[in-house]
Amino acid sequence: MKTKILTLTLLLLSANLFSQINNEDSTVQVIAYWDLGEKQDYTVIKSKTKVVNGDTISIDSVRYDVELLVVDSTANSYTMQWIYKDVFSDNKNPFVVQTAKTVKGLKILYKTDEMGVFESVMNWEEINEYIQKQYDSFRDILKNYPEMVEIVNKTQAIFANKNVLESSGIKEIKQFHNFYGGAFKLDEIVEAQMETPTPFSEEPMNTDVSVVLNSIDSENDFYVMESRHSIDEEQLADVAFEAIKKIGEKIDMGSMPKKEDFIGLANETYIVSSIHNWGWIIYSELTTTITSGNTQSIEQCSIEMK
Repeated sequence: MKTKILTLTLLLLSANLFSQINNEDSTVQVIAYWDLGEKQDYTVIKSKTKVVNGDTISIDSVRYDVELLVVDSTANSYTMQWIYKDVFSDNKNPFVVQTAKTVKGLKILYKTDEMGVFESVMNWEEINEYIQKQYDSFRDILKNYPEMVEIVNKTQAIFANKNVLESSGIKEIKQFHNFYGGAFKLDEIVEAQMETPTPFSEEPMNTDVSVVLNSIDSENDFYVMESRHSIDEEQLADVAFEAIKKIGEKIDMGSMPKKEDFIGLANETYIVSSIHNWGWIIYSELTTTITSGNTQSIEQCSIEMK
């Protein structure tokens, strides 16, 4: 059965108040039941793959160990601490290696509501120092290419603010909290339209979203959620063109692409998460596919409890 709604609404169930899984009507509540001081360790693996005409051209990957800690808990909120610990990368791409190294030790403090829905980052200034280290590393690598250094400088200026960080700079955390705050019935597809902010436009992009409770494993006390996000192609083309203009302005980049070059650009994201009955992610995988003509850029991120 397919239900169309404009917003995803939390349906509070009267029965089984402290259990997410309700076997009687095959529903679940995606709600955090975390204790103060509770800690979970995760392995995060990120990869980027470029495919041209069906052939894989390149693969970049990096692996992190992450510690997630509940540092505060109130009646209506959680304060979470996400720390990047050990970093592993045998990648030959210097940008990937340098970025991975600067992330080690990074601590992100953020707040959720009482159900585990992400709200805001709390230590923006500290995070911004780490971001500065990344851009310093890029500038060092590209020091003999002044035009490329200027692109790095312009990119940093665009992304160096708290709102951009929260919307697109902490993707693993947003992935982790993707399904919290809702209630779903088995096999019932919930469709909605949300707005995706972008630093290259004052107007957010319309994004079609579908969410479904794929399965319930009552014996092992977990369930599996799936979601798909598809950005409006016309708006995506406009934003991509504006991004190239902003970054390439006053820089000799050769022949600048035209707006029509971005027609047909597509961005689709698929997320699947296994969630324990007490609200902790067991495993989550995100796949974002950006398609332009015969070229696909595939970004994957897996988060697995140790």
